[in-house]
Amino acid sequence: MNKFLKYFICLWLIAISLTIFNVNILCQNIKVYITVIDSINKKSLSGAIVNIAESGSSRISDNEGKCSIFGIRGLNVLKCSFVGYKNFNIPVNLKNDTSLFVYLIPLVEELKEITILSTSAEKNVNNVQNGVVSLNRKEINSLPVLLGESDFFKALQLLPGIQNSGEGNAAINVRGGGNDQNLILLDGAVVYNPSHLLGFYSIFNTDVIKDVTLIKSGIPAEYGNRISSVMDFNSRFEIPKKTVINGNLGFISARIAANVPLFHDKGCIFFAGRSTYINLLLSIMKKVNVISGNSILRKSGYNFYDLNGGIYLNLNKNNKLILSVYNGKDDFDIEADIISLNARMAWSNGIASLTWNHLFNNHFSMENRIVKSTYDYKMDFTQSQYTFHLTSNIRDIGLKNKLYFYSDHHKIKFGFEILTHRINPNSSLLSTENQVLTIPKQYQYNSLENSIYFSDEIKLSDQVSIVTGLRGNSFSPLGPYISYNRDSEGNVSDSTAYPSGKIVNTYFGFEPRLAFRYLLSEKNSIKLSYNFNNQYIHLVNASSVSFPTDFWIPSTKKIKPQRGSQISLGYYKNFDNNNFQTSIELYYKNLTNQMEFKNSIFHVFDNTPFDENLVFGKGRSYGAELLIKKTTGRITGWIGYTLSKTEKSFAEIENKHWFPAKYDRTHDASCVINFDFSNKWIFSTVFVFSTGSAYTPVVGRFFIENNIVNIYGRYNSARMPDYHRLDISATYIITKTEVKDSRIIFSIFNVYNRQNPFFIYPQAVGSIFPLTLSVHPEEVSIFPILPSVSWQFMF
Repeated sequence: MNKFLKYFICLWLIAISLTIFNVNILCQNIKVYITVIDSINKKSLSGAIVNIAESGSSRISDNEGKCSIFGIRGLNVLKCSFVGYKNFNIPVNLKNDTSLFVYLIPLVEELKEITILSTSAEKNVNNVQNGVVSLNRKEINSLPVLLGESDFFKALQLLPGIQNSGEGNAAINVRGGGNDQNLILLDGAVVYNPSHLLGFYSIFNTDVIKDVTLIKSGIPAEYGNRISSVMDFNSRFEIPKKTVINGNLGFISARIAANVPLFHDKGCIFFAGRSTYINLLLSIMKKVNVISGNSILRKSGYNFYDLNGGIYLNLNKNNKLILSVYNGKDDFDIEADIISLNARMAWSNGIASLTWNHLFNNHFSMENRIVKSTYDYKMDFTQSQYTFHLTSNIRDIGLKNKLYFYSDHHKIKFGFEILTHRINPNSSLLSTENQVLTIPKQYQYNSLENSIYFSDEIKLSDQVSIVTGLRGNSFSPLGPYISYNRDSEGNVSDSTAYPSGKIVNTYFGFEPRLAFRYLLSEKNSIKLSYNFNNQYIHLVNASSVSFPTDFWIPSTKKIKPQRGSQISLGYYKNFDNNNFQTSIELYYKNLTNQMEFKNSIFHVFDNTPFDENLVFGKGRSYGAELLIKKTTGRITGWIGYTLSKTEKSFAEIENKHWFPAKYDRTHDASCVINFDFSNKWIFSTVFVFSTGSAYTPVVGRFFIENNIVNIYGRYNSARMPDYHRLDISATYIITKTEVKDSRIIFSIFNVYNRQNPFFIYPQAVGSIFPLTLSVHPEEVSIFPILPSVSWQFMF
C-alpha cells in the first residue's frame, strides 16, 4: 500500500508541476468576466453555458452566476444559453480585459425537464469527476412526490450505487460503504442522523435547501474524515422583492416557510417549520383495520418536528455574511405485544453555521466558516420484567477556511479545518422488578482534528482535464482516558491513565486524490478517478439482529482510523441531442480497520472502556452501476441498476473468512417515470427493488442456571426478505405564475401493501421438554399502504 500511495503522490506532484510551468498562448488573449442574470427577477443563474465563438472557449457559470473566459482580441460573438431561457448571441469588440452582464429572457412556456445529474445538458459528459450527482430545488420539484413531501435525501436513494439501509431507516449506503462512512453536511456542519419518521422523511426541508452535491468517487481534497461519500447540502438564501410565504399541508405533516427582504434588498431573513400529526392518521387506520395485526404500528406512535432559520447579508460587493441554524427532534413509541416489547426512541440534531465570503478579485475569493453540530439519542426499552435506559450524544465545534483561485485553465482550492469532538457513546441503566443493576458509566471521548488541503482542476486540452489533490490531517484523542494493557490470554495486566486535556496519541494521514477525463467527442467521455481517505469517527452496531441501536465512537489509542481507497472507471454517453443520458461505472474499494463488537453484540456489564469491546478487520466492495435517463419530453425519468458485493473479514469472526456486510446488496434497482399529462396534471411513479440485508440468525437456545442462552449461526449468514415497493402520485396544478403557485398532490405509498420487515426477532416454538424447542425468525413490519393528499402553496 505504501508503494501505491507513493505512486499517486508522484502523479500529484507532476500535475502541480504542470500547473506551475504550463505555458500557452492564452496569456496573450483578452480576459472577459461574465455574470449571467435572470432579466425578470434579477437573480444570478448557476450552470449557464457561455462561450466566445472565435476562440472556441466555453465555461459554465458558478453559484453566483459568474465565470471568466478568454477571447481573441478584436471582434467576437458572445453566446450564452440556459435551460428555460432564450439563447443570447451578441457581437463584442474585445480590446482590453472587460466585465459583462448578460441578462437572459425566460421562455414564455417553461420547459418540462428533469436534469438529475447536472445543470447543463452535457455536464454529465464534460465534468471531470465521475460518480457525482447534483440536484437543485427546481429539479427536486420535478420528481415524484410521496406523502405530500419532496425530499432531496429520498431522491438520492433512487440513483445507482446509493442504497437504503432498510425499512424504517433513513441511513443510506454508498457503493457498499457503511452509513457512517458518508460525510453529510448542512452548510458545512456535520449531520450525524439525517432521518425523520424512521426514514420516511429526512431533516432537509425542501423549502430551505437550495441544492445538494453527492460525490461517490474521486472525492475532492476539500472533504475529509469519511471514506465512502460526501453529501453537501446548502441552504437557500435568495433575496426576494417582497415577503414570500410557501408551505405544504398534508395528512402526514405540515410545513411553512417565510422569506423576508432586509435593508432595501441588501439581505434577507427566513424561517421554516415542519411537524407531523401522523398519530391522528394512525388512530384512524387502526379503527378501519388498515394496519395489520402483526404491524409494529398497531400500538405505537410517532412525532417529529424541525425548525430552520437564517440571515443573509450583502455587506458590500465583496463581502457576504450568512448565518443558518437548524433544530429537530423525533419521538417513536413502540408497543409490540407479540414479543412483550415496550420501547421509546428519541433523537435530535442541532446545527449552526456562520459563514463569511470575501471576494478579493474576479480570480480570487475566500470562505470562512464557524460550525457547530450536536446529536442526542435516547432509548427506553422494557421487555417482560427488564427495563433498559440508554443515552448517547455528540458535540462538535469547528473552524473551516477555504480559498479559491480561478483562471481559464485552472480551478485551485486550498484551505484548512480545525474540529473538536466530544462524544459520549453510551450511558446505560438496567433494572428488574426487584433491583437496579449497576452498569459502569462509559467514558466521554474528547478529540482534536486538524486538516490542510490543496487541489487543482487543470484543463490540459479540449479533450483532457485532470483534478489533482492532496489532503493532510491529524487526529488526537484527549484525556481523561484509561489505556488497558493485556497479556497473551487477553486479561488486563495494567493500565495507564491520561488526565483531562492530555494528548493520548496522534494519528497522521496523507490522502492523495486524482481524477481524469478524456472527451471522445462532445457526447461521450471516459473518466477515471482514485481517492484515499482516512476516517476518525465511527459508527458501530450493537445488536446481533437488524435493529437501530448504533453508537458513534472516535478513534482512540485502541481504535485505529478506518482507511479506504477506491478506484472508479466510467463511460458516459448522450443520445438524441442529449434527450437520453447513459452511463456505466465500475468501482473497487479496499477498506482497513473495520470494526464490529465482540460476539456481534455490546456487553453492557463490561467495566472496561467502550473501545475494549471491539474487534478489527478489513473490508472490500466492488460492483457496476448502470443509468439510463430520459431528460426531455412529456415522459421523463430513469432506470438505475447496481450489481455489487460487499464483504468483511475479521480474525475473531468466522476465522478470517469473508462474510457479507450487513448492508451488502447483490441487486439494487429503481425505475422513475414522470408524465406531464397536461398543463394541469402531472403523474409519477417509482418502483424500487433490492436484495434483503444480511443478519446473524439465532438457530437455537439452551438453559444455563435457569437463564436462556441463544445459539447464533454463522455471522450474517441469513437474509431478510427482498425489499420492493411501488409508489404513485398525481399532481393537480391549480395556479402557477411567477409569484404564485398552488397545487394538490395525491399519492399512495406502498401501493400493493408489501410487508417489508422493520426488524426480525427469534421466536421460540415448542417446549424444552420433551426437547421439541426450535427457533424461527419472525418479521415485524412497520409501513403498510399509505394514501395521502396534500396542498402545496406559494404566495
